Amino acid sequence: MILIIGVGNDMRGDDAFGPLVIQELRRTGTQATLWSGGAPENFIGKIREPVETLVILDTAYLGKEPGTVEIIDPDKIKGHVSTHKLPLSLLIKTLRPEKTYFIAAQPLSSSFGVEPSPEILRAVERAKEIVLDLPV
Repeated sequence: MILIIGVGNDMRGDDAFGPLVIQELRRTGTQATLWSGGAPENFIGKIREPVETLVILDTAYLGKEPGTVEIIDPDKIKGHVSTHKLPLSLLIKTLRPEKTYFIAAQPLSSSFGVEPSPEILRAVERAKEIVLDLPV
């Protein structure tokens, strides 16, 4: 199973990055299980088959220009990299996928009630292309 999780809150500006990428991937007919939402810990109990490839899409403070998209080594996301109750590293450890990709985008603003920035909307397109090109 290929599982792609878009983490984020679409009510908090650029934090909507993950769910927006999932929305775009759904339009492509991607042959993967696609989930999105603010709490990745809610997905664990729903998984009924082994995860071969896990792709996590989320915003992260990369110290770069807003809208920068990077694939981050999963071994470097120890502990909490965001405000989720469950650290993403624990999600990976629990699911034990053969391959894991963490695709992050630098946000401009994650303020409540604001729209995603033009930078993050361009990042959504880049991230979608990255996911579609992954060797899964």
